[in-house]
Amino acid sequence: MVKGEFFIFSNLGQINFIKVEKMKLLQKKINFSPSSIENHFEVEQISFAFLISISFAAIFFQLGNRSFENRGYIIYAEVAREMIRSGDWIVPRLKGEIYLHKPILLIWFIAIPSALFGKVTPFFARLPSAISALFGIALTFYLGKRMFNDYRSGLISSFILLSSKEYFWQAKTSRTDMLLTFFILASLLCFYTAFESSGRKRFYFSILFYINIAFATLTKGPPGILFPMGTVIVFLIANKRIKMLFEPGFISGFFIFWAIILSYIFIYFNCVNPSAFLIKFKAAKILTRPEPFYY
Repeated sequence: MVKGEFFIFSNLGQINFIKVEKMKLLQKKINFSPSSIENHFEVEQISFAFLISISFAAIFFQLGNRSFENRGYIIYAEVAREMIRSGDWIVPRLKGEIYLHKPILLIWFIAIPSALFGKVTPFFARLPSAISALFGIALTFYLGKRMFNDYRSGLISSFILLSSKEYFWQAKTSRTDMLLTFFILASLLCFYTAFESSGRKRFYFSILFYINIAFATLTKGPPGILFPMGTVIVFLIANKRIKMLFEPGFISGFFIFWAIILSYIFIYFNCVNPSAFLIKFKAAKILTRPEPFYY
């Protein structure tokens, strides 16, 4: 660059023209030199790689060595096994009867790798939870980094999450909770990215927010809607931005959410006898069982 030439510098949406000979002084004042940025980026990459390596080793260590737990969690593996055997990938069944206690998504995620390798094993039954936990740690890193503008905040948050007893245990079980947690985290990251953005980026991340809620709903039903939407509504009220939910991106995402949910429901009821479904629904006591409604 020629001496005396002008350099364009953007700061908080304002563009200023600064002479090149003044650029070094400016860099010193704001500690924003190219070398410091490069070093900071390298440290961040190394830290993230270290986090994922430790998390992978901790979560996947002896993942398939234990037999199935002597609780209700073996049911998901059995339903996946019957799905593969029958070839019916729409209506989950247990012992030949329609299974209504949980939605379809976890069962699909168990059945797909199991079908590719020939049988359902403890490893494949727990694989969706393990992968969800690993991705959840990565999302926590990026959410913490974005919220506090410092990768160290995300790094500390992720290690705290990994060291949490319940999170670590759920990562090694065949249950819906970890998959649900991942989609809730993904939806909140998409929302916060949309909240801080504008234009097309805001529009697309608003849609992704609702898509993740749809997948969370197909994982465990009402909690997939209640937890992320409740969090977002409280956040927007606190920040006096509730009108954001009525922007084009969020409205489009709302309709896409229902398109995903209703598409599966429509296909499901085209594959099942309505009278048989009603009989099984009443017998299952889904709405009257003693557990809280969100179960």
